[in-house]
Amino acid sequence: MFRTLKIAAAAALAAGLSACGPGASPQDLTLPRDLTLLWTFGGQTCERAGVANVHVVVPSEGFDQTLPCNFQGTEGARLTSFYPGAYGLTLDGLDALGAAAYSGSATVAVAEDGTNTFNVDLSPPPSGEVDFRWTFAGGLTCAAAQVANVRVTVGGSPVTLPCSAMGVDGGGLFVTPGQFNATLEALSAAGQTNYSGTLQIVSTLGAKANYTIDLAATPVASGSLQFDWTFAGRGCMDANVSKVGFVVSSIGVNNALAPVEMPAPFDCASVGAKYAALPPGRYQVQLSAYDGTGSTTYSGTFLTPVAAGVANTYAVDLQLGAGH
Repeated sequence: MFRTLKIAAAAALAAGLSACGPGASPQDLTLPRDLTLLWTFGGQTCERAGVANVHVVVPSEGFDQTLPCNFQGTEGARLTSFYPGAYGLTLDGLDALGAAAYSGSATVAVAEDGTNTFNVDLSPPPSGEVDFRWTFAGGLTCAAAQVANVRVTVGGSPVTLPCSAMGVDGGGLFVTPGQFNATLEALSAAGQTNYSGTLQIVSTLGAKANYTIDLAATPVASGSLQFDWTFAGRGCMDANVSKVGFVVSSIGVNNALAPVEMPAPFDCASVGAKYAALPPGRYQVQLSAYDGTGSTTYSGTFLTPVAAGVANTYAVDLQLGAGH
């Protein structure tokens, strides 16, 4: 039989959970009891250990919560609605950036009578902490560079961290002691890598290392557009066309157009034109043909996708425009 398990840090923090005394049937159970945890970190307080929150897991109950390390002056938490019995717990002390700075486990026995208060001392993991502070393209902040997350890869293991946490543009992780090359990739909200960089780091057991890095803009692979023109099936001379101009516009959300290229008109005799630096996406190309007086005689519009590294070639036959 399942009951509702609530959790309170000190006197007031509450959250939902199902709980039942291990190995007991409903008719054997008395009223549930409170379970109070008081934690330290290598014998230190939350503030001295740099712990902001504590992640508490009770595997047998499916309980998984992150709680304030210090709630209204009490460094601990009260879990309510536990029936008498033994419960296994795992705990992680998290720093302000969410990295696990301390960890531990315990088995506690909830008694029918008694205060059921337990002291748990968490230990630092066998690793060193590495903290990064990052900027982008010469000093841009996360907000200015529109970076949502930073993927940090050390020793082949990628970890994705929020670009900014607790008002700090940076993040940290625990790394096995040793010397490593770290690769950092700045990701937009859409998951696109816009900035990247590498640096060498050293992780020392039980110590914290701080690194500052400015990530450079990542070149965007581009595609190309090339179009060859005719005019109602005729060449430049027969159609009396002197020059051809074009406008390339990217197609965005709700099919909104944003011009990205509008060069000076080409001589018609050059047969065609090529634009070779378009980022991947969807585009509209509008062409206009002009006679010797500058009047528009033929025009045409077409849509095209552009993929990285792909040359998109079109034969475009313009039709009589409004100026003719």
